[in-house]
This record gives sequence, C-alpha cells and structure tokens, in this order.
Amino acid sequence: MGARSWSAMAKRDRNHPSIVLWETANEIIRKSNLLPRHRISVAARAADPTRLIIDESGGSRAPWGSHVYLPYSSEPTPMVDRHIYRPAPVNRRDYNHLQTYGNADQLTLISEVGYGGAPDLADNVRRYKENGNPKSPDYRFHVRMLDSLNAVMDKHELRDLFADASALCVATQKLQADGNKLQLEALRVNPKVDGYCLHAYTGGDWVVGAGVLDIWRQPKLLYQACTEVQAPVYLAIHAELQNVYAYNGTTLTVTVVNDEAAFQADLAVSVKDASGKTRSLASKGVDVGNSITTLLEQKLDTTGQSGGLTVTAVLTRDGKTIASNSYPLFALTIDQLKPTAKRVVLIEPKQQLWRFLEGRGVETARFGDGKDVAGPVIVAQPDAWNDQQMSTFRSLMEWVESGGTAIWLTPPSNEVYVGQPIYRQPEKNYMMQLQGRKKVWPLRTSRLINEGIFPIKLVTRRARGNWIPVGHYTRQHPIFDGLPTGDIMGHPYQNVIAPYSITNLPGKAIAGSVSWDVIRDYRGPTDWWHGTDVAIVKHGKGTTVLSTLRIVDNLGKDPVADKLLFNLIKWSAAPNK
Repeated sequence: MGARSWSAMAKRDRNHPSIVLWETANEIIRKSNLLPRHRISVAARAADPTRLIIDESGGSRAPWGSHVYLPYSSEPTPMVDRHIYRPAPVNRRDYNHLQTYGNADQLTLISEVGYGGAPDLADNVRRYKENGNPKSPDYRFHVRMLDSLNAVMDKHELRDLFADASALCVATQKLQADGNKLQLEALRVNPKVDGYCLHAYTGGDWVVGAGVLDIWRQPKLLYQACTEVQAPVYLAIHAELQNVYAYNGTTLTVTVVNDEAAFQADLAVSVKDASGKTRSLASKGVDVGNSITTLLEQKLDTTGQSGGLTVTAVLTRDGKTIASNSYPLFALTIDQLKPTAKRVVLIEPKQQLWRFLEGRGVETARFGDGKDVAGPVIVAQPDAWNDQQMSTFRSLMEWVESGGTAIWLTPPSNEVYVGQPIYRQPEKNYMMQLQGRKKVWPLRTSRLINEGIFPIKLVTRRARGNWIPVGHYTRQHPIFDGLPTGDIMGHPYQNVIAPYSITNLPGKAIAGSVSWDVIRDYRGPTDWWHGTDVAIVKHGKGTTVLSTLRIVDNLGKDPVADKLLFNLIKWSAAPNK
C-alpha cells in the first residue's frame, strides 16, 4: 500500500472510535518495502495528526528497528516493537524472558502475542450448514479441517483420549488459555512494557487458530483468561520452580497490578494438595500501590507432597474480594525418583546422562567398550559424525536386531520444512542479507538413515507452535507412570515438550502431537497432521524406543524429566515388555 492509499484510508477511518493507533508495515523482509516506510508514515500523519503512528509492527527484530511518530510530529522516534509467540505450556524460562522486554527510556509495545487454540470445528461446521454459504472458501476449509481431524483421530486411535473432534479442539483451547494467561501476566507485571496486542481477536482464514473468538464470534477459552488477566486489580502468583522436587520445595511470589488508586487490603494465600487438603501459607494486611507491588515472597515447604498442588491467593477489602488467582504446581517425592536400575549402558557425546546417573548411584558403561551389555542401551546422540561412530551404531543395531532394546532420546531423522520459503532464502530475504547469511537455513539430516544403518526412515518436523498451536498428548503407559496422562500435555510437561515430532509412523503413539499448517491466501489452513513424540518400534527380535521429548537437557533440573528417564529404563529392562 503506497502513501496515497494510506492517506485515503486514514481519512476514511480517522473518526472511528475503535482506531487506537496506525501501523504502516508488518515484519518487513523485502528491501522494496523498507524504503518507503517514512514517506508512508508522514502521509498518514498528514491525514491524522492526533494518533500514534508506528512504522513497522515487529520491526525491533530487524537491524533497522521500529519507530513511533508521536501526535502532531512527523519525526520518527526509536521504540521497541516485538512479536512474541511462546509455546504452551509456558515454562519458567519463557515467563522470565517476557519480563526482560522493553527499555525504560523507549516506548515498548508487544504488538503481536498469544493465540487461542483450535476452534470447535464441529460446532463451526454445524453453524455453516445452518447459516453459511457452501460456495465460500471459509465454509469449505472448515468442513475440510473437520474431516481431516476426524481422519487423524481414527488413524491414530485418539478417540480413547478425546470423545470427539469437539473435545480435542476444546482441549487445545484449554492449553492455550492457560499458556496465554501466563504470557500476558508476565507482560503486565513487567514495568517496562507499555502495551500489548493479542494477535487476533477473531479467528478466520489462515489465522483460524489465533483468534480469541472463532469465526462465528463464539468465545474460545482464551476469552475468559484474557478477561481475568486484564482486570483493573490483578493478582499474579509465580513460583521459582513450578515442577518441584518435593524435598526441596520452591519459592512463591505474589504480585499485584493495580490500575486504580492505592488502597489497603488483606491477603490470604493457601495451598491445596493432591488429596484435597488445604493449608494456610500467609494471612496479612498489605499496602496495594497504584502500579506493580510485590505483596509476598515466601518459601513453600512441599516435603512429602506428590502430584498436583494448587496455590490460591485472595485479596479482600472490608470483607469483599477484590482479586483472586490460582497457580498449579507439580511435585514428586524422593521415593518416586529413585532409579531401579543398578547399571546402564550409554551412547552419548556430552556425558550429560553419565553425570546425572552416576550422581544418582547408577553405574554406567559405554557401549562398545568390550563389556557385556545387560539391559537397555540409552542413546543420546542423534547421528554419527565419523566412521568410528558409524561402526558403533552398526554394532548397536545388530545387537537390537538380535534381541536388545535401545532407547533413543534423540532419534535419527531427516527434517522437512513446513512454512514460507522466504524465511529460509537469503536471496529473497533482505534481513538475512544484512545479517550476513548466505546459505539457505539448514535442515537436520541423518547419516545413519541415509547410509542404511538405522533401519527406520524417520521424518520429523518442528512441533512447537506459534500462532498455529500444536497440542501434544500422552496416553497412560508405564513410561508415564506417576505423571498426568490421557489428555493434552499441560504445565507439568512445560520443559520436556517435544520440539519436533515424527510424522511418518503409523498407528497408535504413546505420546504425540496434532495441528495443521497454513497457506497464506484464500485457501486457508491445510489438513490436520499427526506427529509421534514417543513410540515403540520392533526391529528383528529387539525393540527400539523412540522419544523426541526434551529429557536430557532437563535432567537434575526438572523432576518430570528425571521421572521419564527412570520410567523408560525400568520399562525397557522389564523381561515381559
């Protein structure tokens, strides 16, 4: 859109009460779009002297940055304008990272954040059939999406987890509502952030999963979460660690954000354990300032606690509740984290597993050191990088074929890219050129697969989600003993969620992922796809256990990662598996 078109649009809509500010460009990649930024912004200023004008939404990710034109000014002032998409469930690292954004001396706007999850496709299609036009693209792609979701559910036997397509869609909404509430909360308690904008209010076309409402204006679960976090007085509860080693406990912080005048109130904080028993943690009078105030910082003793815990904070004044909030924790005891194996055999380059297991009293040996292999071999190396390693992996697969069990914590695979090619091609991407990138962004490939050592030709894709949410699920299985199962993976899995999934394994996965992709035009979203995160595959007389969960990097830091590793070893060593 050129300067003349921008001027006409601003004159047309400048008296509309819903227009808060103007943004003249979005995520510029091509040099031809960068050059006219100032000219277009000045044209918009001439047409509307009173509103803020931002020359590029998300421009702070690029070397040239974003700028704001203040009311009655045609001069650009540097600002921070970022787009942030964090996968749900939100972990501590991402929550804390959101609190680092912004500069105290610059306007800071997060102009894209959050996404709402899949719409209830069955309900949408019903509404289309009652009131829609079957010739319209949106009618057709909603029907196609529902049909493909049902096909995925049948092919991968997901109906024992989700009764129907509506149940699965709503489960993804719950995941995103919880995750987005934490993202918005982190931005709201960040004093350097001046504002934020949810990616899409209404879902439709290729942003069908981003909206707070679906295309029929039906609220997703994110709607209520946004209402809660945007209250004039909001209580934020945060834990130093949300997944807790019960014998260590964690530290709780309660913060209030107040858009009203300062006042005095009473704060009550309690915790409810997995059995439903509630105990008080704090009860005191507090001074609530008219901005952001820390009300409580306290150590939480979780000795002997196991499973889900819920911390609740309530702020009252003269007996009336002003604000309240709840925050989930997950704890595992020392008995639940005791290894059952006395000795394990490893293939790994960084010795992370070795250090962790030796620290837990488990003897370790290196595969191929000439000693007898008893029990499973744990592999934490995705590929072979020299001929000696190729020989080691060849021996491993021969051992598996003869009856052994190998646990691959980083399975070999060839990666496929799903997305717009311009984000990987320097010759078309001006920002990549300025950053000195001369080659197409590489994809992961496997020498083990391509040279026939690893017999399963696994194909993987990224499965983290951005404004297209990815729902990871898990079934009840000994590998997940002691952990929540039978649903979309929620906050206990925040650190171990698989960053990529295997897309070419048929049948029933122990853990997997579901989502769709987009074509950025009127054709809308693609069909749903399914990925496998945890699976068991027979090879000859032996067994190969495949996991794309982020276990190794979180050992000793997250009890869920520890529990998963010990469960994998225990199941793989069982004679009747």
